[in-house]
Amino acid sequence: MAEYYVEATTGSDANAGTSPGSGNAWATIQYALDTITPGTNGDRINVLAGETVSENGLDMATHTAPTVNAPLFIQGYDTAAGDGGQATIDCGGTDGLTDEGTDWDFTFFIDLSVSNFGANNACRISNDCTFLRCEFHNGTSDGIEVQGTARVIQCYIHNINGQGILQHSGVLIAYRNVVGDFESATNLINVGIGGASTTSAFSGSVIEENIIYLTQASATGIHTSRGFTGTCINNSIYQGSAGTGAGISVGDQATAIFNNLIEGFSGTGGRGIDYGSEPGMLTGGNAVYNCTTAYANASSEGHIALGDDETLSASPFNISGTVTAADFIPANTGNVKQGSIPTDPQEDVP
Repeated sequence: MAEYYVEATTGSDANAGTSPGSGNAWATIQYALDTITPGTNGDRINVLAGETVSENGLDMATHTAPTVNAPLFIQGYDTAAGDGGQATIDCGGTDGLTDEGTDWDFTFFIDLSVSNFGANNACRISNDCTFLRCEFHNGTSDGIEVQGTARVIQCYIHNINGQGILQHSGVLIAYRNVVGDFESATNLINVGIGGASTTSAFSGSVIEENIIYLTQASATGIHTSRGFTGTCINNSIYQGSAGTGAGISVGDQATAIFNNLIEGFSGTGGRGIDYGSEPGMLTGGNAVYNCTTAYANASSEGHIALGDDETLSASPFNISGTVTAADFIPANTGNVKQGSIPTDPQEDVP
Protein backbone atom coordinates (compact mmCIF):
# COMPACT_ATOMS: atom_id res chain seq x y z
CA MET A 1 0.00 0.00 0.00
CA ALA A 2 1.32 3.43 -0.96
CA GLU A 3 1.58 5.99 1.87
CA TYR A 4 0.97 9.74 1.46
CA TYR A 5 1.04 12.51 4.07
CA VAL A 6 -0.89 15.72 4.75
CA GLU A 7 0.26 18.29 7.33
CA ALA A 8 -1.81 21.46 7.46
CA THR A 9 0.79 23.68 9.16
CA THR A 10 4.13 22.67 7.67
CA GLY A 11 3.03 20.94 4.49
CA SER A 12 2.79 22.36 0.99
CA ASP A 13 0.93 21.13 -2.06
CA ALA A 14 4.17 21.78 -3.96
CA ASN A 15 5.83 18.90 -2.08
CA ALA A 16 6.00 15.25 -3.12
CA GLY A 17 3.64 14.12 -0.33
CA THR A 18 5.27 10.70 0.00
CA SER A 19 6.80 11.19 3.46
CA PRO A 20 5.99 13.22 6.59
CA GLY A 21 7.55 16.48 7.68
CA SER A 22 8.26 19.96 6.38
CA GLY A 23 9.35 19.92 2.78
CA ASN A 24 7.74 16.52 2.20
CA ALA A 25 4.05 16.44 3.18
CA TRP A 26 1.17 18.01 1.29
CA ALA A 27 -1.06 20.65 2.91
CA THR A 28 -4.53 19.49 1.79
CA ILE A 29 -6.45 16.26 1.39
CA GLN A 30 -8.05 17.44 -1.85
CA TYR A 31 -4.67 17.93 -3.47
CA ALA A 32 -3.75 14.41 -2.42
CA LEU A 33 -6.91 13.06 -4.05
CA ASP A 34 -6.22 15.04 -7.23
CA THR A 35 -2.60 13.90 -7.42
CA ILE A 36 -2.43 10.25 -6.37
CA THR A 37 -2.29 7.58 -9.04
CA PRO A 38 -4.03 4.66 -7.32
CA GLY A 39 -1.66 1.88 -6.36
CA THR A 40 -2.18 -1.81 -7.02
CA ASN A 41 -2.86 -2.53 -3.34
CA GLY A 42 -4.56 0.74 -2.47
CA ASP A 43 -3.46 4.05 -0.97
CA ARG A 44 -3.46 5.68 2.45
CA ILE A 45 -3.59 9.45 2.97
CA ASN A 46 -2.21 10.05 6.46
CA VAL A 47 -3.39 13.32 8.03
CA LEU A 48 -1.33 14.65 10.95
CA ALA A 49 -3.06 15.00 14.31
CA GLY A 50 -2.65 18.14 16.42
CA GLU A 51 -3.31 20.47 13.49
CA THR A 52 -6.54 21.60 11.81
CA VAL A 53 -7.00 20.87 8.12
CA SER A 54 -9.63 23.03 6.39
CA GLU A 55 -11.55 20.92 3.87
CA ASN A 56 -15.10 20.64 2.58
CA GLY A 57 -16.79 19.12 -0.42
CA LEU A 58 -13.94 16.70 -1.11
CA ASP A 59 -14.47 15.05 -4.47
CA MET A 60 -13.04 12.11 -6.36
CA ALA A 61 -13.52 13.61 -9.82
CA THR A 62 -9.87 13.21 -10.80
CA HIS A 63 -9.09 10.17 -8.64
CA THR A 64 -9.63 6.72 -10.08
CA ALA A 65 -12.35 5.05 -8.04
CA PRO A 66 -11.05 2.73 -5.30
CA THR A 67 -11.81 -0.98 -5.62
CA VAL A 68 -12.15 -3.87 -3.22
CA ASN A 69 -8.55 -4.87 -3.92
CA ALA A 70 -7.21 -1.31 -4.05
CA PRO A 71 -9.09 0.66 -1.37
CA LEU A 72 -8.47 4.23 -0.25
CA PHE A 73 -7.76 5.13 3.39
CA ILE A 74 -8.01 8.67 4.79
CA GLN A 75 -6.62 8.30 8.28
CA GLY A 76 -5.23 10.35 11.16
CA TYR A 77 -1.85 9.73 12.76
CA ASP A 78 0.43 11.15 15.48
CA THR A 79 3.97 10.06 14.66
CA ALA A 80 3.60 7.04 12.40
CA ALA A 81 0.99 5.94 9.88
CA GLY A 82 -1.81 3.95 11.52
CA ASP A 83 -0.86 4.75 15.14
CA GLY A 84 -4.39 5.91 16.10
CA GLY A 85 -3.80 9.65 16.28
CA GLN A 86 -6.97 11.59 15.47
CA ALA A 87 -6.72 14.29 12.79
CA THR A 88 -8.92 17.41 12.99
CA ILE A 89 -10.84 18.61 9.94
CA ASP A 90 -12.82 21.90 9.90
CA CYS A 91 -15.41 22.12 7.13
CA GLY A 92 -15.74 25.91 7.32
CA GLY A 93 -19.45 26.08 8.15
CA THR A 94 -20.66 25.38 4.62
CA ASP A 95 -20.47 21.96 2.98
CA GLY A 96 -19.65 18.72 4.72
CA LEU A 97 -16.43 16.81 4.26
CA THR A 98 -17.36 14.84 1.14
CA ASP A 99 -19.22 15.32 -2.13
CA GLU A 100 -21.80 12.56 -2.51
CA GLY A 101 -21.82 12.86 -6.29
CA THR A 102 -18.40 11.23 -6.71
CA ASP A 103 -17.38 7.63 -6.30
CA TRP A 104 -16.26 6.87 -2.72
CA ASP A 105 -16.78 3.10 -2.85
CA PHE A 106 -14.20 1.14 -0.84
CA THR A 107 -13.01 4.19 1.09
CA PHE A 108 -12.07 3.97 4.76
CA PHE A 109 -12.32 7.03 7.04
CA ILE A 110 -10.33 6.30 10.20
CA ASP A 111 -9.35 8.42 13.23
CA LEU A 112 -10.79 11.72 11.98
CA SER A 113 -12.57 14.48 13.91
CA VAL A 114 -14.86 16.39 11.51
CA SER A 115 -16.65 19.57 12.63
CA ASN A 116 -18.23 22.86 11.57
CA PHE A 117 -20.22 21.45 8.66
CA GLY A 118 -23.27 23.09 7.14
CA ALA A 119 -26.38 21.97 5.30
CA ASN A 120 -24.78 19.13 3.33
CA ASN A 121 -24.13 16.84 6.31
CA ALA A 122 -20.81 15.94 7.89
CA CYS A 123 -20.03 13.08 5.53
CA ARG A 124 -22.28 12.19 2.59
CA ILE A 125 -21.16 9.08 0.75
CA SER A 126 -22.53 6.98 -2.10
CA ASN A 127 -21.79 3.35 -1.18
CA ASP A 128 -19.60 0.73 0.47
CA CYS A 129 -17.56 2.79 2.91
CA THR A 130 -16.19 2.30 6.40
CA PHE A 131 -16.01 4.82 9.26
CA LEU A 132 -13.85 3.74 12.20
CA ARG A 133 -13.09 5.73 15.38
CA CYS A 134 -14.25 9.01 13.84
CA GLU A 135 -15.91 11.98 15.52
CA PHE A 136 -18.55 14.13 13.79
CA HIS A 137 -19.69 17.17 15.75
CA ASN A 138 -20.68 20.84 15.84
CA GLY A 139 -22.67 20.94 12.62
CA THR A 140 -26.08 22.12 11.49
CA SER A 141 -27.17 18.98 9.62
CA ASP A 142 -26.96 15.17 9.74
CA GLY A 143 -23.83 13.26 10.72
CA ILE A 144 -23.02 10.32 8.43
CA GLU A 145 -25.32 9.91 5.42
CA VAL A 146 -24.80 6.86 3.23
CA GLN A 147 -26.68 5.94 0.06
CA GLY A 148 -25.62 2.29 0.19
CA THR A 149 -23.71 -0.27 2.22
CA ALA A 150 -21.67 1.14 5.11
CA ARG A 151 -19.85 0.13 8.27
CA VAL A 152 -19.86 2.68 11.12
CA ILE A 153 -17.82 1.45 14.07
CA GLN A 154 -16.81 3.17 17.32
CA CYS A 155 -17.70 6.64 16.09
CA TYR A 156 -18.76 9.56 18.29
CA ILE A 157 -21.51 11.76 16.79
CA HIS A 158 -22.73 14.73 18.82
CA ASN A 159 -23.87 18.35 18.77
CA ILE A 160 -25.47 18.03 15.34
CA ASN A 161 -28.84 19.18 14.05
CA GLY A 162 -30.39 16.14 12.41
CA GLN A 163 -29.88 12.40 12.25
CA GLY A 164 -26.76 10.74 13.64
CA ILE A 165 -26.36 7.91 11.13
CA LEU A 166 -28.63 8.16 8.10
CA GLN A 167 -28.95 5.18 5.76
CA HIS A 168 -30.88 5.09 2.48
CA SER A 169 -30.31 1.53 1.24
CA GLY A 170 -27.97 -1.43 1.39
CA VAL A 171 -26.46 -3.03 4.49
CA LEU A 172 -25.68 -0.92 7.56
CA ILE A 173 -23.30 -2.20 10.22
CA ALA A 174 -23.53 0.25 13.15
CA TYR A 175 -21.48 -1.10 16.04
CA ARG A 176 -20.42 0.48 19.35
CA ASN A 177 -21.11 4.07 18.34
CA VAL A 178 -22.01 6.90 20.73
CA VAL A 179 -24.65 9.24 19.32
CA GLY A 180 -26.09 12.00 21.45
CA ASP A 181 -26.84 15.49 22.67
CA PHE A 182 -23.98 15.60 25.16
CA GLU A 183 -23.70 19.42 25.12
CA SER A 184 -26.23 22.12 25.94
CA ALA A 185 -26.79 23.30 22.40
CA THR A 186 -29.42 24.28 19.89
CA ASN A 187 -28.23 21.45 17.61
CA LEU A 188 -30.31 18.43 18.57
CA ILE A 189 -30.51 14.94 17.13
CA ASN A 190 -33.93 13.87 15.81
CA VAL A 191 -33.07 10.22 14.99
CA GLY A 192 -30.03 8.46 16.40
CA ILE A 193 -29.59 5.69 13.83
CA GLY A 194 -31.79 4.52 11.00
CA GLY A 195 -33.40 4.99 7.61
CA ALA A 196 -34.03 8.33 6.01
CA SER A 197 -37.80 7.90 5.64
CA THR A 198 -40.53 5.35 5.03
CA THR A 199 -39.19 4.98 1.50
CA SER A 200 -35.69 3.95 2.58
CA ALA A 201 -34.75 0.29 2.47
CA PHE A 202 -31.75 -1.33 4.06
CA SER A 203 -31.54 -5.05 4.63
CA GLY A 204 -29.22 -7.53 6.28
CA SER A 205 -28.17 -4.80 8.69
CA VAL A 206 -26.71 -5.00 12.19
CA ILE A 207 -27.34 -2.22 14.74
CA GLU A 208 -25.57 -3.40 17.87
CA GLU A 209 -24.12 -2.07 21.13
CA ASN A 210 -24.72 1.60 20.38
CA ILE A 211 -25.31 4.31 23.00
CA ILE A 212 -27.89 6.95 22.05
CA TYR A 213 -28.67 9.97 24.24
CA LEU A 214 -31.51 12.28 23.16
CA THR A 215 -32.88 15.56 24.52
CA GLN A 216 -35.25 16.61 21.72
CA ALA A 217 -38.63 15.38 22.95
CA SER A 218 -39.89 14.22 19.54
CA ALA A 219 -36.70 12.31 18.70
CA THR A 220 -36.44 8.56 18.04
CA GLY A 221 -33.47 6.43 19.04
CA ILE A 222 -33.41 3.81 16.27
CA HIS A 223 -35.78 3.82 13.29
CA THR A 224 -35.55 0.75 11.10
CA SER A 225 -37.54 2.21 8.19
CA ARG A 226 -38.86 0.24 5.21
CA GLY A 227 -37.37 -3.07 4.16
CA PHE A 228 -35.17 -3.51 7.22
CA THR A 229 -34.16 -7.08 7.85
CA GLY A 230 -31.40 -7.67 10.31
CA THR A 231 -30.65 -7.33 13.99
CA CYS A 232 -31.11 -4.58 16.56
CA ILE A 233 -29.33 -5.91 19.65
CA ASN A 234 -27.79 -4.63 22.90
CA ASN A 235 -28.38 -0.92 22.34
CA SER A 236 -28.77 1.59 25.19
CA ILE A 237 -31.14 4.50 24.49
CA TYR A 238 -31.92 7.32 26.92
CA GLN A 239 -34.35 10.19 26.37
CA GLY A 240 -33.84 13.10 28.75
CA SER A 241 -36.89 15.22 27.84
CA ALA A 242 -40.13 13.25 28.41
CA GLY A 243 -39.96 11.86 24.90
CA THR A 244 -42.95 11.68 22.58
CA GLY A 245 -41.12 9.50 20.04
CA ALA A 246 -39.84 5.95 20.47
CA GLY A 247 -36.69 4.28 21.67
CA ILE A 248 -36.88 1.82 18.78
CA SER A 249 -39.43 2.31 16.00
CA VAL A 250 -39.90 -0.55 13.56
CA GLY A 251 -41.04 0.78 10.20
CA ASP A 252 -41.02 -2.64 8.58
CA GLN A 253 -39.74 -6.16 9.06
CA ALA A 254 -36.99 -6.60 11.63
CA THR A 255 -35.55 -10.04 12.07
CA ALA A 256 -34.38 -9.69 15.67
CA ILE A 257 -34.79 -7.07 18.40
CA PHE A 258 -33.08 -8.31 21.55
CA ASN A 259 -31.52 -7.08 24.78
CA ASN A 260 -32.02 -3.35 24.32
CA LEU A 261 -32.28 -0.93 27.26
CA ILE A 262 -34.57 2.08 26.83
CA GLU A 263 -35.59 4.90 29.19
CA GLY A 264 -37.43 8.20 29.19
CA PHE A 265 -40.06 8.21 26.42
CA SER A 266 -42.65 9.36 28.96
CA GLY A 267 -44.41 12.15 27.04
CA THR A 268 -47.68 11.95 25.11
CA GLY A 269 -47.42 9.04 22.69
CA GLY A 270 -43.98 8.01 23.94
CA ARG A 271 -43.05 4.35 23.30
CA GLY A 272 -40.17 2.27 24.47
CA ILE A 273 -40.30 -0.11 21.49
CA ASP A 274 -42.88 0.24 18.74
CA TYR A 275 -42.96 -3.07 16.89
CA GLY A 276 -45.11 -1.68 14.09
CA SER A 277 -47.49 -3.80 12.03
CA GLU A 278 -45.21 -5.84 9.77
CA PRO A 279 -44.67 -9.60 10.15
CA GLY A 280 -41.51 -11.58 10.72
CA MET A 281 -40.02 -10.35 13.99
CA LEU A 282 -38.26 -12.20 16.79
CA THR A 283 -37.97 -10.25 20.04
CA GLY A 284 -36.95 -10.82 23.62
CA GLY A 285 -34.82 -9.72 26.54
CA ASN A 286 -35.56 -6.03 26.12
CA ALA A 287 -36.00 -3.75 29.14
CA VAL A 288 -37.92 -0.47 29.22
CA TYR A 289 -38.28 2.12 31.99
CA ASN A 290 -40.38 5.28 32.31
CA CYS A 291 -42.13 5.14 28.94
CA THR A 292 -45.80 5.98 28.38
CA THR A 293 -46.21 2.73 26.44
CA ALA A 294 -43.47 0.21 27.05
CA TYR A 295 -44.14 -2.06 24.04
CA ALA A 296 -46.48 -0.79 21.33
CA ASN A 297 -48.04 -3.14 18.76
CA ALA A 298 -46.61 -6.10 20.65
CA SER A 299 -49.31 -8.40 19.29
CA SER A 300 -48.84 -7.54 15.62
CA GLU A 301 -49.11 -10.32 13.03
CA GLY A 302 -46.11 -12.60 12.80
CA HIS A 303 -44.44 -11.15 15.89
CA ILE A 304 -42.74 -14.00 17.76
CA ALA A 305 -41.93 -12.94 21.32
CA LEU A 306 -39.38 -15.26 22.87
CA GLY A 307 -39.92 -13.84 26.35
CA ASP A 308 -38.08 -11.87 29.02
CA ASP A 309 -39.15 -8.44 27.82
CA GLU A 310 -39.47 -6.34 30.98
CA THR A 311 -41.02 -3.10 32.11
CA LEU A 312 -38.66 -1.94 34.85
CA SER A 313 -39.52 -0.12 38.08
CA ALA A 314 -36.14 1.63 38.31
CA SER A 315 -33.70 3.16 35.87
CA PRO A 316 -31.39 0.68 34.12
CA PHE A 317 -28.66 3.34 33.88
CA ASN A 318 -26.50 5.30 36.32
CA ILE A 319 -27.23 8.76 34.96
CA SER A 320 -26.97 11.85 37.16
CA GLY A 321 -25.81 15.39 36.49
CA THR A 322 -23.84 15.89 33.28
CA VAL A 323 -24.42 12.88 31.06
CA THR A 324 -21.43 10.98 29.70
CA ALA A 325 -21.02 7.64 27.97
CA ALA A 326 -19.79 6.14 31.24
CA ASP A 327 -23.30 6.62 32.75
CA PHE A 328 -24.67 4.02 30.35
CA ILE A 329 -23.01 1.08 32.08
CA PRO A 330 -26.26 -0.70 33.03
CA ALA A 331 -27.43 -0.91 36.62
CA ASN A 332 -28.40 -4.37 37.84
CA THR A 333 -32.14 -3.79 37.59
CA GLY A 334 -34.80 -6.45 37.10
CA ASN A 335 -33.88 -9.82 35.65
CA VAL A 336 -31.80 -8.45 32.82
CA LYS A 337 -28.51 -6.65 32.40
CA GLN A 338 -27.77 -5.79 28.80
CA GLY A 339 -27.55 -2.87 26.47
CA SER A 340 -24.22 -1.47 25.37
CA ILE A 341 -21.72 -2.16 28.14
CA PRO A 342 -18.44 -0.23 27.85
CA THR A 343 -15.80 -1.78 30.11
CA ASP A 344 -13.83 1.44 29.75
CA PRO A 345 -15.91 4.62 29.28
CA GLN A 346 -13.41 5.89 26.70
CA GLU A 347 -13.75 2.68 24.73
CA ASP A 348 -16.89 4.05 23.12
CA VAL A 349 -15.80 7.67 22.73
CA PRO A 350 -12.80 8.30 20.46
